[in-house]
Amino acid sequence: MINADDLKEEMDNCICIDVRGDSEWEEGHLPGSHHIKWVDIRLKNSDGYKRLMDLVKEHRNERWIFISQGNIKDIKPGRSARGWLAAADLKTMHRLENVACLEGGWVYFHSRNPDIVEDHRSKGSCQICEFHR
Repeated sequence: MINADDLKEEMDNCICIDVRGDSEWEEGHLPGSHHIKWVDIRLKNSDGYKRLMDLVKEHRNERWIFISQGNIKDIKPGRSARGWLAAADLKTMHRLENVACLEGGWVYFHSRNPDIVEDHRSKGSCQICEFHR
């Protein structure tokens, strides 16, 4: 696990894989992160799997962080299932060493760092903010 504050410090020095679905990704994401849906992580014929394998070949020895949604109804740090499972898959199936998932997922990270989301910066709000109003 990596917490929101540590990810903010490290986000320029790691490979961030966002494993949320398409509609969740549209709610906002980290600049420079890669969107590979969790359902594609094990599907060897999917475009997402192929992109992930290209990233593994290119960045095998770097720090990897997996981001999933987290609990949108209750913003608090905790284990996000999809991020944890994707990190475990990469660690066990592809023998990557420096792998973690984001504690609390995207929802918690965003609540701690709302300025990261472009919509939030430009409009003062975004879809996650609207959900919690």
